[in-house]
Amino acid sequence: MKYSKLIFIVSGVSLAAGLYAASLYDYLLFHTLAELFSIVVAFSLFMIAWNSRRHIENAYLVFIGIAYFFVGGLDLVHTLAYRGMPIFENDGNTATQLWIAARYMESLSLLAAFGFLPGRARMHANLVFSIYLLITVTVLASIFEWKIFPFCFVPGQGLTWFKKLSEYIISSILVLDIILLLKNRSRFEGQVFTLLVWSMGLTVVSELAFTFYVSTHGLSNLVGHYVKITSYYLIYRAIIVIALTRPFDIIFRELAFNQQMLSEAKQAAEEANRAKSEFLAHMSHEIRTPLNAIMGMADLALRTDPQDDQRENLEVIADSSRHLLTVINDILDLSKIESGMVEIEQVDFDLHRLLYRVENSFRAEVEQKGLEFDLIQSSDLPRFIKGDPIRLRQVLINLVGNAVKFTDAGRVGIEAGVWEGRTGESETGGDVVLQFSVTDTGIGIPRDSWERIFESFSQADASMTRRYGGTGLGLAISRRLVRLMGGDLWVESEPGRGSRLYFRAVFQPGKEPLSETHPEEAEAGVFDRPYRRLRVLVAEDNPFNVKVALKFMDRLGHDARVAENGLEALAALREHPFDVVLMDLEMPGMEGLEAIRHIRDGRAGEEVRGVPIIALTAHVLPEFKRVAEEAGADDYLLKPVDLDDMARALGRIAAGDGRGSVDPPDLPPDESSSSLLDQTTALRRVGGDMALRDELRKVFREDVPARMKALDGAISANDLKSASALAHTLKSYTGTIGATSSFRLAIELERMARDGRVDQVRELFTELVAQIEQVIAQIED
Repeated sequence: MKYSKLIFIVSGVSLAAGLYAASLYDYLLFHTLAELFSIVVAFSLFMIAWNSRRHIENAYLVFIGIAYFFVGGLDLVHTLAYRGMPIFENDGNTATQLWIAARYMESLSLLAAFGFLPGRARMHANLVFSIYLLITVTVLASIFEWKIFPFCFVPGQGLTWFKKLSEYIISSILVLDIILLLKNRSRFEGQVFTLLVWSMGLTVVSELAFTFYVSTHGLSNLVGHYVKITSYYLIYRAIIVIALTRPFDIIFRELAFNQQMLSEAKQAAEEANRAKSEFLAHMSHEIRTPLNAIMGMADLALRTDPQDDQRENLEVIADSSRHLLTVINDILDLSKIESGMVEIEQVDFDLHRLLYRVENSFRAEVEQKGLEFDLIQSSDLPRFIKGDPIRLRQVLINLVGNAVKFTDAGRVGIEAGVWEGRTGESETGGDVVLQFSVTDTGIGIPRDSWERIFESFSQADASMTRRYGGTGLGLAISRRLVRLMGGDLWVESEPGRGSRLYFRAVFQPGKEPLSETHPEEAEAGVFDRPYRRLRVLVAEDNPFNVKVALKFMDRLGHDARVAENGLEALAALREHPFDVVLMDLEMPGMEGLEAIRHIRDGRAGEEVRGVPIIALTAHVLPEFKRVAEEAGADDYLLKPVDLDDMARALGRIAAGDGRGSVDPPDLPPDESSSSLLDQTTALRRVGGDMALRDELRKVFREDVPARMKALDGAISANDLKSASALAHTLKSYTGTIGATSSFRLAIELERMARDGRVDQVRELFTELVAQIEQVIAQIED
């Protein structure tokens, strides 16, 4: 490398000396050689840019190439018009005029080229070439034909004021070019950027040198041409050499820039998708809360033995509400799948039992329509497999539901068996690939619609929506779920003769689960009574939450003991045996996550390392579930906890299955409601036990005023950390009794206090005080 640099330096010095010797012998020879070098560079740049214009997206390079072709053309005519050349008038003015015209074109072209950087204006090469040709012809005509181009040189007197002023203007334009180059530095390849800056800088120096000479053969003219040669050599190095030796770096790191643009576009799309999913989640909860009230009140009204016309109206309300709820659930499911928020779980389950329960869920509807229902299981179908029973059941329910809906006579059936067309190895000794099919003798599907039915919001025929209803999302969701399970879903059908939908999914060999609990049972709320009486350790510092937990344990028939923080929980586990721990994640002294880790590390005793732990938190973000699981929690419940949710979680423990499967909702249902005191929510929290509801309201009325007073003091003292903790506590009080509007305010107040927004905290507190006073007044009434 050092040897190459030495050769380069020696060659450069020798060339400069040779040119100087030529200038002493014949200045015209020196000038011609100097100008020919720049002309060859300009024409070479044009050839590369013009011939690569269809293969690159670099409009800047193509524009510069076209511009330098015409700059080189003017320089060529300038060379032929120089004093001593027997072609044009040799008074020196014509050559100088051509020089100024070429330099104006060069500097302005470098400026205009920034408008064609990648991502900016598009360029039509033929149009640009035509415009430059017109400009060049006009300039030449103004000099040779019309004689209107201003004089630039007077023999014996030197340069005119127009020539000198023009050189200063050209130099200023080049300085602006350098500034723009610096602002767009990240778009240029590093070596190219450096060479271009030096080239433009030296061009400024050469322009200034050309403002001093009196004779066109003078020293100032000589120096200016030396600097111009150096400037064009740098252009040659920056564009021509690098363009030929590193084609992917032609002026710009074009490939890297395109990759960056793609990455930014992908990130923007992902953010938009997340925003859409969050919006749908919020909207679904906004709609679900009043919808739950409508469904609940309609159901209660139907139980009051209404008159026939009233019953008919109420049944329409109930049916419409259920349909709307189905639509909401489908849209939310699809949104979650599209945003990658759905994960396929791997748990052991009884496949035969799941299939029978799918059949039973449609038994009444099938009998009402007079259809036959067949459930066919191959002899080699395994009973116990590992996979996601909830998602498998969802797919089967969607397919069978469609089959029943579109079949007015005949039969509907499910077939399940092992598919022999694929084998695979896994840690458990090999994948189990199962094939399911759902058949019907219904209306069928035309062949040209076989794929369209799997698109979102699509059905085989628009008339089906009017006749049969539906959102057109069920099959789209089902196919995506099946693909998440490693398989695919397709259809074979004939109009008027029914349809058969197939899907394959990949599972692993399973074993008989310890629990007889199944997801569909949990959804039905069958855990009203425990399999056995449990000894429960409640690790909770909030007195209200403690009272709620103790009431729940008493209602469910379990024994409970309280620990107010993590340290007390560890001590209690060392002293007494417990079947399960309800662990609040935020407590003073030692928080719940740390306590869970200590238990799993054996610091509470080796015999209790595996004790089932159910994490409790009022934080709604799904990340808290993941953190709790990583710490060692077996299950996760979101505060305020419903009695049914607590019953199901403890029911799994009582049945011998410590690992839970309850996912936290995206947001608590209460957060999106605006009711002062929602009776439906309050009863749901306590499993319909009105006595327990009234007892918790009494506790609320007695405890909350003191909490509000403490919150007032924290806010007055600008102690926002304490204010955030107190607002966090109030979420449990308000959410549990169904004070949903107060619950929303407590959530917002906690968030504002955590973010340090004092003014908003004070405004929210004033509003919360008014809300709490109304809630207490309503409780007392």
